[in-house]
Amino acid sequence: MKTIIPLLLTLVLSVATTSPDPTQPNHPLAALLPQDGALPGWNRAESPTYYGPHNLWDHINGAAALYLDYGFTSLATAYYKTTDGKSTAALEIYRMETPLHAFAIYAAERSPEDEFIRIGAEGYLSDNTLNFWKGPYYAKLSSYRTREDPKGILKALAGTVASQIPGRYTEPEAFGHFPAKNRVAKSERYIPKNFLGHPFFKAGYRVNYQGDRGNYQLFLVPTTSPAEAEAAFTRYRKHLVSQNTGLISDKKPEYQTMSTTDGKMVFLYKSFVGGVLGETDQPTACKLIEAMVNALRKISP
Repeated sequence: MKTIIPLLLTLVLSVATTSPDPTQPNHPLAALLPQDGALPGWNRAESPTYYGPHNLWDHINGAAALYLDYGFTSLATAYYKTTDGKSTAALEIYRMETPLHAFAIYAAERSPEDEFIRIGAEGYLSDNTLNFWKGPYYAKLSSYRTREDPKGILKALAGTVASQIPGRYTEPEAFGHFPAKNRVAKSERYIPKNFLGHPFFKAGYRVNYQGDRGNYQLFLVPTTSPAEAEAAFTRYRKHLVSQNTGLISDKKPEYQTMSTTDGKMVFLYKSFVGGVLGETDQPTACKLIEAMVNALRKISP
């Protein structure tokens, strides 16, 4: 027992020194929070609060699991009010693992019907909320009891935050491999884990389309090698067979496909797996697959 206690104490001290407490006031996210007077007539209502993966549930209990799956690392929250106390606003800044993860969580919460604005890499605005992403950050702002122009207040606060994030960022390049015809604007999604609900698809891109016969989706799963892509393709084939879905396989000179009668057509090309979901017309699905493969040939000839 005498030797165990010092060992446990050593382990505790080691964790304490190597894992900074995200609730400390010198948290790196503090630099992105507007200071008093950054927006004329507005000051912080209270000290900021910081969260990490261990206590994110305290702030967004229902959505914490999604944010963690999408690469959440830390969060800062702050509240602002006018000097007369008649208007208030809230700010949340989420730090994600990479800019791609920040886009992913942003895109998961936007809708093609939103009012999009040029804040950061991209943002969207409603009567009393404004969300945007830039770099590895996803910022969410809300206004309460705002007697002045609420949209103007949110834009001013968001602009202050965005100006503190260096660099220029745009939508992930992978979406350039998707056809433009019938594409639903702002429907692009990146899912960084269990794509299509399958762990063997580690991450993937998806876009919605609206055709003459109805809606469908295209997807793309990049992998690290042709062998990894083939293994994922094979496992997805087994999944489709397990669903008692009849499969039609076809081999082209450079890629292969498998399709089902319920509107799935999936292709394997080098280190990529992709496909069409919801398009029951086989000739149309084949043309969509060919268009994606042609786009991929430009980056992987």
